[in-house]
Amino acid sequence: MSKDPGFNQYLQIQFLCENAFNPEECKKIIEYSGTIPKTQAFMGNGQIDYTKRIAKTTFIPFTQDNSWISNRIISIAMNANDNFYKFRISHLSDLQVLEYSENGHFDWHVDIGATRESCTRKISIIVFLTQRKNYQGGQLVWLPPAEFTIEQEQGSMVVFPSYHVHKVEPVISGVRHTLLAWLHGEPFS
Repeated sequence: MSKDPGFNQYLQIQFLCENAFNPEECKKIIEYSGTIPKTQAFMGNGQIDYTKRIAKTTFIPFTQDNSWISNRIISIAMNANDNFYKFRISHLSDLQVLEYSENGHFDWHVDIGATRESCTRKISIIVFLTQRKNYQGGQLVWLPPAEFTIEQEQGSMVVFPSYHVHKVEPVISGVRHTLLAWLHGEPFS
């Protein structure tokens, strides 16, 4: 390990917060997203490519009624940033609920990209909303492999730098819901 004060050994880790949301809150988020029309999740280039990604998405607008969701996410994710990544953060993106049903998946990708909405992503946030017993498959994995397996327990939240290569393996049965968000900041330079 480097003794250089500018060296950050945490830039490749994932931060897991178990029980970030309780089961009732997870159910409420899924129900709320069900009141908004779902669309097919696009790739970063605005195209649908079913070989790379099969999922339905719902964007949740910020309102006073659901501010508790974004406030919780910001609190936990900023704690991880302050303690590990130390990125300059300016704002939280809109919240997004993804629904992966049978054969739903997302091949290897990074969350930071060249589009207007993805080029300033610094931290990716995933909250597992569905009870793990209600779906098979759908495992979140990283390249290189994470030091520990994310069990994807309902209500747990994983935070990681948006440049990490990751994927969602195909769902074999059931339905997997996740809540996604990104903390943004100035582009990396």
